[in-house]
Amino acid sequence: MDLTEVDSIVTVANEDSSSRAAQKLFIAKSSLSQAVRLFVHDLGTPLFLRTAPGHRPTYPGAAYIFTHI
Repeated sequence: MDLTEVDSIVTVANEDSSSRAAQKLFIAKSSLSQAVRLFVHDLGTPLFLRTAPGHRPTYPGAAYIFTHI
């Protein structure tokens, strides 16, 4: 895990949207989605639930975000 991964996860959580997070991080949405997907795969547990209004952290996701902000 590097600082870029941490920043990506925290920004998605703060923005509640991968599109807005990608804009804020100045990267393509597809690149951000792939980075989050690979990190989640390595971690072995989902960090977000996709809902109609946006992304909501799961309990493990909230714990991860809380420890890295």
